[in-house]
Amino acid sequence: DNLMYWLRKAKKNGTEIIVIDPRKNATVNALDAEWIGIKPTTDCALMDAMAYVIWKEDLYDHFFVEERCLGFEKYFAYLNGAEDGVVKTPEWASLITGIGAEKIIELARKYASAKPAALMQGYGGQRHMNGEQFTRGGIALACLTGNVGISGGWASGAGQCNAMSFPGLPNVPNPVKKIIPSFMWTDAIMDGEIKMLLNLAGNILINQHSDINKTKKILEDESKCEFIVCSDLFMTPSAMYADILLPGTSMFEGDNIVKPWNQGDFIGASNQIVEPIGESRFEFEWLYEVAGNLGLAEEFSEGHRDYKEWLRAIYNDYKTDEMPDYDTFKKEGIYVFPEYPTVVAFETERKGEKPFATPSGKVEIYSPTLEAMNDKKIPATPGYVEVSEGPGKSNKYPLQLIGWHTLGRCHTVHFNNKELQEKYPQNLWMNPADAKKRGLANEDLVEVWNDRGKVIVPVLLTEEII
Repeated sequence: DNLMYWLRKAKKNGTEIIVIDPRKNATVNALDAEWIGIKPTTDCALMDAMAYVIWKEDLYDHFFVEERCLGFEKYFAYLNGAEDGVVKTPEWASLITGIGAEKIIELARKYASAKPAALMQGYGGQRHMNGEQFTRGGIALACLTGNVGISGGWASGAGQCNAMSFPGLPNVPNPVKKIIPSFMWTDAIMDGEIKMLLNLAGNILINQHSDINKTKKILEDESKCEFIVCSDLFMTPSAMYADILLPGTSMFEGDNIVKPWNQGDFIGASNQIVEPIGESRFEFEWLYEVAGNLGLAEEFSEGHRDYKEWLRAIYNDYKTDEMPDYDTFKKEGIYVFPEYPTVVAFETERKGEKPFATPSGKVEIYSPTLEAMNDKKIPATPGYVEVSEGPGKSNKYPLQLIGWHTLGRCHTVHFNNKELQEKYPQNLWMNPADAKKRGLANEDLVEVWNDRGKVIVPVLLTEEII
């Protein structure tokens, strides 16, 4: 991910960077950015109030709103309290978010007057109940200020920056046309559509669902999913449910071709430096043997009986005239693509040269599809919807628990690294004001609990969390 590279360049060129997060995160510290602490799950209230200020002070892009969007009149009516009698003023949002009304006004004016401006949203804000509204609120603000389809602007997503566009590695076509949404494979097990799982190099069986306890019960019921095969380096929670658990190889124990996660301008050759430890095997090897026992070895391997032959074939299929031959690439370890023209997302749609990929051909701030669903949690226009377990009045718990990727590991990777454990110990960040109410001192062991479970962890008192 090369986003920080571009943010540093922007900062050096005088771009003002503001980070809105319950936690003073690493981005704030790395860029010496302004930090605005916000209560978790309340971002939509902040965005509503910003939109209200921009609308009322006539700071918005009339052309984009009127020509390229559908439904802003309904969103303005919502902001003005037409449906619920609540005007979405900065004072209203301040009580919900914990951010002062004057700061909200200042933020709205800065965002509307900066040309261009990028409202880059991280993944955290939409990973909670009603998280759709977080994304929709950001899109509404971007459209309101006309920042869609221009260089330096933003339309949606995490704002990952890429200097160029280059082709992805080739994939073998999947003959199976059945599609199951990744978040609904548990439903497919309950419906009898999945009877066997191959889980290769991933903790996805447990860590990618909102209700882990429910997923656990499904995996434990052998009348549902009857057979689970897992190949991994670590005894992850997912691996604990395997009927057959196989030791996989690490990146150091075999060759491979890698590319950056999500974005970047290169591909790399990951070269083997040690022999596989114990009985560890690269997954292709035992899958090939299973295919052979089923009489499908040739179909499975397509003639490449060794995975290293496959790597060479994939590279040669992918290679352009400018790229080195496979042996040179493997020796050099990396190939950086020549610069391609920068692509500005939705530039042609903004110019009116082609419609947006929606039923109306415009950015749908108001969605007739959602209105037909008639679900109050996903209203037809963006807007703040109080989360039942958020910091609002309906929550029975006095504290909010949030999580993030620490610098010491990513998911389960490197969790067993002793040096990283010492440098980045697992602890609970708490503001001293909250700790004082509970008589807690730094490094005290605390029990964190709710209806779903509990954990005992040392507490770290810090002003870097609200």
